[in-house]
Amino acid sequence: SRGANGVVIINTKSGTTGAPRVTASASLGFSNLLHKPEVLSADEFREALSFYTPNDAANADFGGDVDAFDEITRVAPTQNHNVAITGGTESGRYRLSLGYLNQDGIVKNSNLEILTANRSGKFQFLESKRLRLDFNLLYTQTKEQIAPIDVNVGFEGNVIAQALNWNPTQPLRQSNGELTWISSNRVNPLASLQAFDDRANVGTVIASISPSVQIIDGLEYKLSYSLTRQTGTRQGMYDRLLIDPTNSARGMAFIGNNQNTDHQLTHTLNYNKQLTQNFNLNALVGYEYLNYDSRWNSVSGTGFTNQGLAFYDYLGYTSSAGRSINSNRSPVNELQSFFVRAGFNWMDKYLLTGTVRRDGSTKFGENNKYANFPSVAFAWNIFNEDF
Repeated sequence: SRGANGVVIINTKSGTTGAPRVTASASLGFSNLLHKPEVLSADEFREALSFYTPNDAANADFGGDVDAFDEITRVAPTQNHNVAITGGTESGRYRLSLGYLNQDGIVKNSNLEILTANRSGKFQFLESKRLRLDFNLLYTQTKEQIAPIDVNVGFEGNVIAQALNWNPTQPLRQSNGELTWISSNRVNPLASLQAFDDRANVGTVIASISPSVQIIDGLEYKLSYSLTRQTGTRQGMYDRLLIDPTNSARGMAFIGNNQNTDHQLTHTLNYNKQLTQNFNLNALVGYEYLNYDSRWNSVSGTGFTNQGLAFYDYLGYTSSAGRSINSNRSPVNELQSFFVRAGFNWMDKYLLTGTVRRDGSTKFGENNKYANFPSVAFAWNIFNEDF
């Protein structure tokens, strides 16, 4: 029922039989803007001033020639490295892999760094090999330096809007190297890049284990359990004095922590049998339980002066009136499903599938937690017809 719009199935790589085999790959790439927004150059801006507002030309032409959009963007490199070890026998296969991605953003000061480690295995037991065990363990560490391009901004806009609105005749820096400041209404985009420091660090563990047993030929029971655990920290600061030296509010900073823990337990009994030369039956009955737990907390402060340190490293420096503490835990969120599916195949020409699921959720009221979701499908493989 939750996949009514379609489902994407991802098959991860698994181990291969034979002696241990090492594979490695490395790549380097570059990113840049496909289409740059068209704005007036310094000469075109002067021409427009003299034509439309000649009386303002003397006060609006500062004699420079800058492209603010070019100043905040770059050709950004990306490097990707992977190494894997695979091996095993017919009774057991394994795979161990490591990956590293470092990608700079097109907007300066933005970066994404991802480290991944994966361990998976497939094993068969007993002389008949009717007992199997599959497991997978994936760890991902993601670090991100976030550019100030959030759409949730005030009238001054984000760094993109600030660059597009910048007067191309006005230098972004003064002769002494200091950033040009105009007013609180006109923000220097280079000042925005320096004033914001926004970092996110997320660790994710995905673990799954799936024992199964072939009870008789064609009949298999499988238990699948998976755990997804994600912890993240985001810390940021905003030095208002770099944006507007007259701002009495000065700097602000925050630290936020988020935790998500998801459990999934699935039991399935699958029967697949070629009953006659022309007739195949595939039937499945199962039970599934999912549990989601989410919580977060944050602390923020205002009134910082620039001491050469990141504001979020000394939040206690602010007054109690300038600090805010928040926390939240989502209500219990559970899903429970019972399902049965039967598929009939006649001579690989006519295929009929019927499914019934009964799904329940804790999000609904006591008398409306469950609902039934039936479906039926028919397919005709016309290519297998004699004609």
